[in-house]
Amino acid sequence: MARDEGRKCLKSVIDGVEGIDMDRMRRLLRKQLRETMASLESDPHHAIAFRCIGDALYSQNENDFISRMNPQHSLNELLKEGEDYWLCLWKKYFDNDLVTVVGSPSIELQAKIAEDELNRIAEQRAQLGEEGLAEKGKLLEEAMEFNERPPPPGTLASVPVPSCENLKCHKISSWNSFSEPCPYFDVKAIPMYARVHSLNTNFVYCEPDDYEEVVNHLYEVLNTAEITKERLLVFAQRLINDVSQVRRNGHKMVYDILRDSLYSKDSNVHWSSVLRQQKFLKELIDQLNAGGDSAEAAINEAKQTFKTLTGNAWLHLSADLVKYKLGSEPWKRFARENEITFMKPNLYWDADLMTGWGGGVVVGVGGLDSSFVVQSSEGPLGNAFVDFAPLIVALNYFTQLEGPMWRLIRGGGLSYGYGIRPSPNEGRLVFSLYRATNAVAAYTKAKNIVDEYLADHKFDEDLFASAKSTALFEVVENEKCVADVVTQSLINYIRQATETYNRDLVCAIAAVTEAEVHAAATRWLPRMFQTDTCKVAVVCHPTKVADMQAAFGKINVRLDAFDSMETSHFNK
Repeated sequence: MARDEGRKCLKSVIDGVEGIDMDRMRRLLRKQLRETMASLESDPHHAIAFRCIGDALYSQNENDFISRMNPQHSLNELLKEGEDYWLCLWKKYFDNDLVTVVGSPSIELQAKIAEDELNRIAEQRAQLGEEGLAEKGKLLEEAMEFNERPPPPGTLASVPVPSCENLKCHKISSWNSFSEPCPYFDVKAIPMYARVHSLNTNFVYCEPDDYEEVVNHLYEVLNTAEITKERLLVFAQRLINDVSQVRRNGHKMVYDILRDSLYSKDSNVHWSSVLRQQKFLKELIDQLNAGGDSAEAAINEAKQTFKTLTGNAWLHLSADLVKYKLGSEPWKRFARENEITFMKPNLYWDADLMTGWGGGVVVGVGGLDSSFVVQSSEGPLGNAFVDFAPLIVALNYFTQLEGPMWRLIRGGGLSYGYGIRPSPNEGRLVFSLYRATNAVAAYTKAKNIVDEYLADHKFDEDLFASAKSTALFEVVENEKCVADVVTQSLINYIRQATETYNRDLVCAIAAVTEAEVHAAATRWLPRMFQTDTCKVAVVCHPTKVADMQAAFGKINVRLDAFDSMETSHFNK
């Protein structure tokens, strides 16, 4: 067992048979030190908040507080410790008797739990009787009515919203292989398509002194890595071991099912999902274990595939190029034979890979107590402010805290979570229900909310102001720190937007009028529930699949039903 191997390894170190690799220990400590310092810039709120929580729970005096607020001091002290210090820690915590708890999945237990739940509901109904059920229903309605009391008029509007002109954004300057020369870095000397960004920062992911070593290590990983039978078996088995846990994640599975239904069979989305990876990995392991020509063919295919992937690499480099003088010389190792020039990446819309609208599917997933729903419908393609800015305000109007869907879907106990978001690269609107107790009722309620607005054409003044504030916050949050600015720069390039797209979007949202939001809502919301142009995916407990299919059928949403993933076409 893995437990026995682990204890055997620990014992060999404790007994002195195998020494502690102190070079590796120091590398790990330095890595932790870099991440600790970087977190203060990348996520200062959580970095400080969690230290304060730890202080409130465990600290005894002011010195403990100072120590928790400055973990770099402890890490620097640990860097000075020798092997004896670490051996004492190992002996203290791993040289005594241990208790091992082993858990394993059980199909029989899953069936028993489902049966027990049905029996519990039936027994509770019998105990309450008609009068008792009516009384409990009345109490529930009164509690929901009390809970849904609106805030006093003007409360939300009384909170001042700062002007977007007052936002202080992180400044970033960008160059690429086909732009004007960069004054700080010879980007044109790099033998692949490259994008280089310079920005003022104190964050550290790679020490400047280690820059050349990191580039060389990257080259070795991409161009000289050895792919052997043993390594393939280890990686494949590790991924298979994770499959069962991933497949119990209803939120992930429902999105994988939807995308698999829409994306073309020659796309990465189609083949990289857990729906098909499990079958592929099992076949790969069988092929490798068969040995001979079969194993050799699998290894050669893996090598060729890896070579194809790495052969089209391009570089995205971010640093404070004014402070640190980084050279392009180490990157010249990446030059490919017989390649004089290289091409820019071929950018495209995900919408070009999607087909098969109408209908949907419901799939049973064992271990789920609630349901998950996701639906893709027509939306604007691209990033034009005239479409995007008013639309996200309209969507936030319905989905915001204390908004219509919050009160009637979450507040009504129909679904724990819900959402509507645009997917501009797909040209779609994505509606979702998370952990729904009554998926059909929640879906119907969302449709009714949209229909009522389209019939009335009126926005609540407070909720409209709040929706604009929420939309502004969501965009600003995307660039809350330097690391996010770097990430957004890459995302903006891939989705064919400008470098200042997010900042310009903030100003566009701030300038949006109620009439423009109404026009966007009138244009796109009616398409959300058009069954012939949208696609629906539902996952629920296997015992509820038939009922779910029938219930959605009553509201004209036709779903193909599968009791499990194994019986569906996604497993082929």
